[in-house]
Amino acid sequence: MYYSIKDLERISGIKAHTLRIWEKRYDLLTPERTNTNIRTYGDDDVRKILNVKTLLDGGWKISHVGQLAQHELQAEVKKAFDTMEVGTLDYAPYINALTAAMLDINEKEFDRVFASATTRFGLKETMMKMVNPFLQNIGLMWSVSEVHPGHEHFASNLIRQKLFGAIDQLMPTAPKPGRFLLWLPEGENHEIGLLFANYWLRSQGFEVIYLGQNVPFDSLLEVAANKSADKLLTFFIANRPATEINDYLHQLITRFEAQTIFVAGEKGLLAQLQDFPNVKYLYRPEDLMQIM
Repeated sequence: MYYSIKDLERISGIKAHTLRIWEKRYDLLTPERTNTNIRTYGDDDVRKILNVKTLLDGGWKISHVGQLAQHELQAEVKKAFDTMEVGTLDYAPYINALTAAMLDINEKEFDRVFASATTRFGLKETMMKMVNPFLQNIGLMWSVSEVHPGHEHFASNLIRQKLFGAIDQLMPTAPKPGRFLLWLPEGENHEIGLLFANYWLRSQGFEVIYLGQNVPFDSLLEVAANKSADKLLTFFIANRPATEINDYLHQLITRFEAQTIFVAGEKGLLAQLQDFPNVKYLYRPEDLMQIM
């Protein structure tokens, strides 16, 4: 996988101009160049700049970090990560560590970072403050991927496993009135946001009918006819015209006039959709907490 310097800027949050200076002054990165003399960077460069960013966030100076050999850099990052204060609200090292584990296809490290975060912050905060920004960094953002498909599938499937496990381990709570129906329309396959909604609603005592991804409209209607639901929740993630989504929502409100329909997705896409009388848009993961 090759990245431009703008990709490194987006992933690390470090300005491209600064990366060029560090590259020249500290020999920090080792780009290749195209026939037109454009820098391209590999996975090793991304891992290294994420490790550098972790130490800088921890108070290190670039003049010191730039002198570290690769094995020294990795050792210092691990030390900083393991000694992080339990009460910290800084999620950046976790996000960086998840990204590095993804690029290495290192399931053991991915699991270690995820477990450490959930132990310190709980699953809700981990999903909203760590996993969601992490997915943004790899181009998902409850959206389409811009990284290598293998990296995307590796990371997203591990997160899905964590959510399924968390749902299975939920303890019974006092039931709340109302039943939610959750699904992704046909063509929608990125399930992480919907799975988190499933976990959160169940943890709050709601009954949930979970249909998962890529559900044909007729199948949705068939389930709804047999299992009445008070509220519906879906996500629009795939890149598709707003007119197509508006048509789908119009079909929904025609069939579900008495129910509230919650629609989540990327903020820019949702902003293009029409206002419907019984449709409420969820622009951020935090908005999910307000739908009870």
